[in-house]
Order: sequence, then structure tokens, then C-alpha cells
Amino acid sequence: MPNKVIRPLRKPASGNKVRGIHRAEDRGVLNIHEDLSTKATPQLAAEVEFKKGFSGWIILDKPLAISSATALNKIKKILHLHKSCKIGHAGTLDPMASGVLVVAFGEATKAIKFAMSSCKSYNFTITWGENRDTIDAEGVVTESNDKLPALSDIKAMLTEFVPTYMQTPPQYSSVKVAGKRAYDLARSGKEFELQPKPVSLTRAEVIEHNKDSTTISIDCGKGFYVRSLAFDLASKLGVLGYVSYLRRTRIGKFIEADAISLESLEKLVHNDSTCDWSNLVMPITAVLDDILVQQVSELDAARLKFGQKIRINSETTSEEIVAVCENIPVAICSLEAGVLIPRRIFNL
Repeated sequence: MPNKVIRPLRKPASGNKVRGIHRAEDRGVLNIHEDLSTKATPQLAAEVEFKKGFSGWIILDKPLAISSATALNKIKKILHLHKSCKIGHAGTLDPMASGVLVVAFGEATKAIKFAMSSCKSYNFTITWGENRDTIDAEGVVTESNDKLPALSDIKAMLTEFVPTYMQTPPQYSSVKVAGKRAYDLARSGKEFELQPKPVSLTRAEVIEHNKDSTTISIDCGKGFYVRSLAFDLASKLGVLGYVSYLRRTRIGKFIEADAISLESLEKLVHNDSTCDWSNLVMPITAVLDDILVQQVSELDAARLKFGQKIRINSETTSEEIVAVCENIPVAICSLEAGVLIPRRIFNL
């Protein structure tokens, strides 16, 4: 079977009904082909039902007061996952934050970085008049006053952070310093300095304003810290403030309307034997919309799975292309001078 021409993953034929997405208006954007979704997703559903583990994505609405790692452990228990099933998530949410957590199972964990690099959206509230060491409600008050910013000043100042600015991560963050997490160093009282880095903030708007608090909605890129934005905004306004509420509403195309709570997930598993898993579990390729696809033969797919390079008829150069055989993803590859080089192999 000859190799086919490279083409984008997105934009399947108009009118196709693609499973694996909750909302009807999203069903036209699942990638590769209809066959991949309609054939692969029921297979995933069967594996879930037999508690043997599976590969795919679930969009969780993480609740307050638990860490992202704790949320994953709860999912493992609810689904009675087989011990061999790998699980991970894209983009950590602190215990005081809620909202969209993209959870990967099995071979989907190999594509986590693509979900993490997607644009994210948050709604958060800044309470004015106090500084806290963690810049959130869990921290210790370090300073306070009764100075409050005007709405017009907040709106004007927000524009200075769009579309990019140099942001310093919070001292209480997961950034590594000499191999150790910043929050561990901060809690132990050690002094250290974090370097600013360029971050993307494509949208920032006030959605509610009260006398002592302001709620803001933003769209941002990878590596963005909402707490740092709150601290920087307060500093530029000449006031004090900390994040008292934080909710992630989107990662890429995954939005909060698509997310399921832990309670609802447990109810589905234990009380609904007719649960339609195809509306809950998304296929591996759901996060690969922006990556090119290269169709390969069964022989070349076998070679890629053994880590061998293959030659294709293309002059394109790309760091990331997903090789596909019979609508099943084989590997994420790089393409150099007509040679396809496997980088991450999917064992499907």
C-alpha cells in the first residue's frame, strides 16, 4: 500500500457524526477520520467495562480542596482500573482551584504534552486589601491595608499585560530550582530567586466588580500563573491583593460543559449499567488536531513500531507528525528530508 500525501488532521467531512465528544457542535472537530472514532471508542468502552484499563481521555471537573494527584487516585478507585493502566493529567490544578482537568489513560499519556501546550481559560477573583505569601486563600497574611482600586483603573491596567509580558512564577509553585520544587524551598524557609519568562495572555476582561473584589476572565498560554498575574496587577495598581477563587474553564477544545464530576462519574459506573462510554471517553487523537498526519502501510507501521526509520515521498520538514495506519495512530514522528523518524510509539 503506497504512502499517502501528508494532510492536516482536522476538518473531517461535513455532516459526519463523530463519537467521543459530548456536545453536538463539537462533533465535527475530532480528528483523523470518522472510522477512528466510531470503531476505536466502543473498543475503549468495552475495556472500561471489563476493568482492564484503556487508552483515551476523560475530562474531569476537579473539585476544590483536593490536589490533581488525589483526583487521579479517586478516578482509579471509581473505575477499578487495572494496575497496568497508566494514568496522568495535563496541567496541574492546585487544591484551591477547580475546573477542567484533562486526564489521560494508557497510551494517551504519551500525548499529554500536546494537551498541556493548548490555550487555557480561567475565571478568578482577586480580593483586595491583603497580600498573602502564597498569593491565594491558603496563604498567611503578610500585609494589609484599606486601599481599593477603581474599576476603570483595573480595566486600563489589564491591557498592559496583553498579548505577552515577562512573568515571574510564584515562590509557592512547582517550578524546579536546582532540582527541587520551589514550594518545598519556600516552605522550608530557604531563600531563592525565580527568573521571569515571557508568557502569553491573549484575553483579559473584568466580568464582575465589587467594592473589595474583582472577578476576571482570561485566555492564556502554557506556563502561565494566574497568581502571578494577580500579584503583578495589584502591584501596578499600587494596592494589595490575592486570588480568592480560581476555576479553569477550558484547555484547548475541552471546556467545562464537557467535564464530568467525580460524583457523577461514580454514579455512572455503579448505578448505570447502560452507560454510553463513547460519550465520556475520547480517543487518543482528540488532542492532536493541529498536527499533520501521514498515512503509512502495514509494513511501514510495523517498522515504525520497531523504532525503524522509513522513507516517504515528501519534501516537508516537521518536528511532529503522527503516522497512521488504517485510521489507527502508530507513532508521533519527526520528518527530515523525506525520512519519517519515530519519536513516541503508540502500542495499540
